[in-house]
Amino acid sequence: MNWYKKSQQELPSGSSRDGIHDWAKFDIEQKVIEARFSMIPSMRALDFVKFLVQQGFQFLRQHGDHAIYKHIDGRMTSVPLHREMNKGTLHSIITKDMRMNLKDFQRAYNAA
Repeated sequence: MNWYKKSQQELPSGSSRDGIHDWAKFDIEQKVIEARFSMIPSMRALDFVKFLVQQGFQFLRQHGDHAIYKHIDGRMTSVPLHREMNKGTLHSIITKDMRMNLKDFQRAYNAA
């Protein structure tokens, strides 16, 4: 038995190394996720595409119900052309593909 397994066995059930119960960590993580998603407005795909174009993205191609947009600096994103976009999908596109933080997105979206 290695030292990690032995040290984990000594812990009471439902707790972790730093003394915070697993359910409490999960609750904190859920609140952080909800706070991030509350910063993202629910929007239609066409409204988001208009925002992308205002930010300098250009239509590249479309395959099925997904449109590919490319920025002049090389950033690319795939936008699902559904009626209402999922907030998780929007969060991923904004933070990973567009490389914007949520506060910058809010400022730019409200200014547009």
